Amino acid sequence: MAAGAARYDAAVVGAGVIGLTTAYALSRAGLRVAVLERGAEVASGASWMSSGQVEPERVDHLVEYGNPLELGISGIARVASRHPHWLALYLHYRARTLASPGLSERMTADIRALGRCGIRTAREWDAGRVPGVFRFGRSSIVSSCAFPVDPTDPELLGVATFRAHQIATGSPRAMCVALEQICRERGVDFHLQRSCEGLRVRASSREAPALKLVEAIETPSGPLHAARVVVCTGLSADLLFPHVPVYGLIREYAYAGASAGLFGTDDVLMASLPKPAPGQHAYVCLLETASRRTLRLGGGAIVSPCPPPLSAFGQIAHRLKGHGEPLEDWVGCRAVSPDGAPIVGLVGGFANLYANCGQSFWGWTLSFGCADVLAELIARDAPVPPTLDPARWSVRARLSRPHE
Repeated sequence: MAAGAARYDAAVVGAGVIGLTTAYALSRAGLRVAVLERGAEVASGASWMSSGQVEPERVDHLVEYGNPLELGISGIARVASRHPHWLALYLHYRARTLASPGLSERMTADIRALGRCGIRTAREWDAGRVPGVFRFGRSSIVSSCAFPVDPTDPELLGVATFRAHQIATGSPRAMCVALEQICRERGVDFHLQRSCEGLRVRASSREAPALKLVEAIETPSGPLHAARVVVCTGLSADLLFPHVPVYGLIREYAYAGASAGLFGTDDVLMASLPKPAPGQHAYVCLLETASRRTLRLGGGAIVSPCPPPLSAFGQIAHRLKGHGEPLEDWVGCRAVSPDGAPIVGLVGGFANLYANCGQSFWGWTLSFGCADVLAELIARDAPVPPTLDPARWSVRARLSRPHE
């Protein structure tokens, strides 16, 4: 079936908060939309419950995480052996950014604008169809909390990554459940328990043989045809784009608290430094599925030859309400984009493949603004800010199992 004769105008791969905000924005623009999700329900994977909107002083992970040589031989070897394509693309992108002065400043301005849009949209949802999901306030690194470094130290205030900012925090899963109902009312079709196994691709035309066209999404139950395909699979999108692997020691707890959001509340304060040493960086998230809630603490979230001791969690853990005994400790890996900005737009080399991912580092409410940007591009051919456009990276030619 040709893309022009597709059943849907757009198919969204992934039914997390990014996928559902995207599906909603596309349907609102008048498109026939399908959502493909490998799980049995929306937000079936772990969703960040504690992620509020953060406002960066400056966006550039190549600056924030410093010179890769500082990782030491064992740190670099760990990345090279476990994720060689990440390392290669990271180094390639580093070379490209050196030739793009001012890129970080433009990215910072764009992310701040998207963040303000996200806050406005969250307030609109809270006052309309989805009341009670969000908690609003302000957050600052200035606090009496001291974990594992003291964020009130005057010497640190001038280099702190995040300044005081407005936040909207809450449960992405609750938002997903509400958005599913709203999208269904708008005619969006949901294909749950139907995973993406690959993309059926051909040359776009004889005139432009180098430009690829996605004819269908391959699934176990047969192909799903859509005129456009939007990948909203978060970390899994690393098959399309380079990411920076960030390792850290993780501690998980069973969580029985009633809080509807952690970040920016009295429950916990989060702070980050531009170049954290092992044990100097900590993050907290509340992972939520239909059956359980798990509190995850991460420390020393940087590739390092010496991971932080578990005692690094002590001062932050005692501030948390409702956590039980530790379930497990493990060394985890999360991925962030080399420059820190989300990836929103048409994938290079393709005529109808789009991406929307990379928002969670700054807070999942950023997805509202990104979904609007993508919908305007697809429905009205509106330009995407170059700092968000996937064209800023070289894209891998091999495209298989983008959802895995």
